[in-house]
Parts: sequence; C-alpha cells; structure tokens
Amino acid sequence: MRIFLSYSSNDRDVADRIHLSLVAQQHDVFFDREDLAPGLEYDGRIAREIQRTDLFIFLISPESLRPGRYTLNELGMVQRRWAHPSRHVLPVMVRPTPMDQIPPYLKAVTIMQPTGDIPAEVGDHVRRIKPPRPKGLLWAIGGIAGAILGIALWVSSGMSTHVRSASDLLQNARSLQSAGAYASAFDKILAARAEITQSPFSTFFQRRFVQDIAAQQLTIATTWLDDMHVKEGERFSELVGRLLPTLDEAMTASTGEQKATLLAYRGWADFLRSRDSAQRLEPDAFYRQALEIDPTNVRAHTMWAHWITWTRGNFDDAKKHFASALSSGQQRTYVRDRQLSAMANLHNDEGDGETIRIVSDMLRQKESIPDAAKWRIRSIVTSSCGVLSRHDTSRLAKILPESTLITLLRSLFPPDSDPGQAYWVRPCIARLQEHAGLTDEALVTYRAILSAYKPKEQHWTFANDAINRLSKTSSKQK
Repeated sequence: MRIFLSYSSNDRDVADRIHLSLVAQQHDVFFDREDLAPGLEYDGRIAREIQRTDLFIFLISPESLRPGRYTLNELGMVQRRWAHPSRHVLPVMVRPTPMDQIPPYLKAVTIMQPTGDIPAEVGDHVRRIKPPRPKGLLWAIGGIAGAILGIALWVSSGMSTHVRSASDLLQNARSLQSAGAYASAFDKILAARAEITQSPFSTFFQRRFVQDIAAQQLTIATTWLDDMHVKEGERFSELVGRLLPTLDEAMTASTGEQKATLLAYRGWADFLRSRDSAQRLEPDAFYRQALEIDPTNVRAHTMWAHWITWTRGNFDDAKKHFASALSSGQQRTYVRDRQLSAMANLHNDEGDGETIRIVSDMLRQKESIPDAAKWRIRSIVTSSCGVLSRHDTSRLAKILPESTLITLLRSLFPPDSDPGQAYWVRPCIARLQEHAGLTDEALVTYRAILSAYKPKEQHWTFANDAINRLSKTSSKQK
C-alpha cells in the first residue's frame, strides 16, 4: 500500500520506528517531509502525496494537534479528499492527549491506542488491512495471477511449511522484543531467517522475505544496544559480538542519515565492549564519521557526549554535543536519559551540578522527570544541606540561585508527597531560605520541622537551634 505518515517533529523517534516497521512489510511510505523545500512546492508535493495515498496514518499527540502545526494542514487535505475517514485514515495515540482536543474527523473512526510496542502494534494493524483492489482489467489480471500463485503455494507444501514457520518465529521475535527479552528475540529472528533461506522460494520472493526479516533483525539489535544489561556470568563484549554482523551488514547497504545513525550505534557497540574487554577501542572514530555524514545526527551527538564523560574528557565538549542533540527537538527522552546517566557516572561536583541544571531545565520545558533522576537530586541536595551535612548551602548556590533550588525541590517533592518530607526536604529548603536571607520564610519552615519531632530528637534540636539563631538575628535587625 501507499501510506502517508503524518507526525509532529516532537514524535520523530516513534515515527522513525513505525516507518521502519512499515517499510519492512514492503509498503511505500511517505515519511520525510522535512527533506522538502519550504514554500508552494512544499505544499504541492504534500497534496500530491496525499492524493496518491491509500492509507493516512496520523500520530496523535499534544504537539501534532497544536494550532499552527503543519500536521493539521495535512489532516485538512485528507478531509477534502475523503469526506469520511473510514477505511482511509488510521489515528494512532502515541502520547496521552485529551479527547476534547482531537478533531471530530479523527474521532469518527476508532482511535488506535497501543498498550505495548507502538511500531509493532501499528505494523500488525496495517498488516490486517486489505489493500485497495485494482479496477477493471487490472483487477481481473490480478485475480488470475493470485489464483495461479495460490495453486503454486498449495502445491509447494514444503515451501508453505517454511513460510509459516518463519512467520511464527518473526511474530514471536516481535513479542519477545516488546517484553524486553532481547536475546531470545534475536535468536528467533535468526531462526526465521534460516527458515526462509531453506525454503524452495524463487530468488525474488526469498529476497523479499529476507529483507523483511533483516529489517526486524536490525530493529531488535539497535533496541537491545539501547537497553543492554548483563546478568551474572555474562559479558558485554560477548553479547555485543553477536550483534556486530547485523550492524555491519546494514551499514554497508545504507546511506545518508540511516548510515550515520548506524555508525553511531557501531560506536556505542564498541563502548559497551570496552567495559569488559582488554582490547583498546575508540568509539569516537565512529561518532566522528557519523557526524561527517549527518552533522545533526541525534544519536551520534548523544553517544559521543556520553563517551567523553565516561573517559573524563573535556566536559565543555560533552555539554556541546548534548546541546546539539537537544536542539533538534527529536528523541528528547533518549537524549535526557543518556545525559543524566553520563552525569551520574562522573561521581563528582561537576556532574552533580550539571544534574541539577539538567533537571531544572527539564522542569521548565515541562518534560517528565524519571524517578532515578529525582533520587539523584535528593542524594545531591541532602549531602549539601541535610541535617547531618557538613557542607554549606553556598555549594548549591554556586550551581543555581537559592530561589530556583527551592522551586526545584518543591516541584519534585510536593508537600505531603513523601513521609520523609520533614526528614530531609524541609531542612534543605530551610537552610536555602536562611542562606538567601529570607528569614521569615526560613522561620516558618524550621517551625514546621520542630512540630514534626519530639523534643531533644536530632531534627528537633536542629530546628530549635536555627529558630533561636534566626530569632536573635531578627530582633537585632528590628
């Protein structure tokens, strides 16, 4: 089928993966509208593509429905072509979006709301859609050809057995990948490939099946590399070694942005291998090659920045690469995850300070803060201004103003969200308020701490001493 994939640039990561899933099924997918030049020709090309498409897939998210987004222009063109979306339009909810914000045209059909791996579920749904029938003579010829092919397949029972087996293995691989069982998924996909190569297919049909399987094989490999962990008795170098032939095969056949992304993954593979291999590996060589091909490649910038911090390289260079990755507006969740991980790996004041700045920026951008990042902030802040801390809050004030730090803590840890509020959040906020000269606010916070403990307990004594200290200071000022 000819498919038009409409998405917001904020959803490029999931759109990329859906695109790969559909291409693996041999669909003709219009996807990279960012490659088109702006202006009238841009609009004309989009309109022509929509006129020739069989299925319009619209990825629903708050950004794709925001007024002024080009996705709404595309939706308007589709509505002018098909008065009713039934059988022509597939709306897919890729991020939670209030139903009252979704246009009635999209709500006129069932909105697909994936519960697992979005690309896999979209691919399965599209696979069940019957392609439009050719008309007239073409339909007749197609029907005759289909009948002949059906007879041939029925006669070739051995071939049919291989195809069914490969199809089952491919589906199992997708399910295992969605469940995070990457090693088992990779085993299944290799077995599916072996089944097809053993079948008595003609070279043409065999090549098409192998291409489908190879695309899924690459998806499993890259997803596994993104989320690779070793169990007891396992080694990164051994697990990654299984994936290198897949990466190298795909790199040889790719060009442009895809090649750059695969080069970045090849570098990441060497980074993982370097963690338990005596061999000297230089992942940055692959990252450099990737950026020579595609200077804005998100994966290459992110992975190179992570490598720089891992090897204790120039910290400013790492920050520049992370900034370049974020400036694209794509794959932000992935970039933030690697950014926070890199800072945690530093285990020093520089990394702690940058972690606080990153999380503060994420809050300003209304991005979701992972629980691991919240616990990291809690550890950093408590060690600087907790009851037992020997540090002065001026250490934190060098990172961000006290007012910003107080807002950060209150946003991450709202009142009564944690039984330990009086144990660590309030003492930190109180010390920051005191250090900033906000005496009245600090007294209120210290008194709240005092009321949460029994007399002479450590936190009670801490708050009581602070109240006496600030009360004397306040009296002198009056």
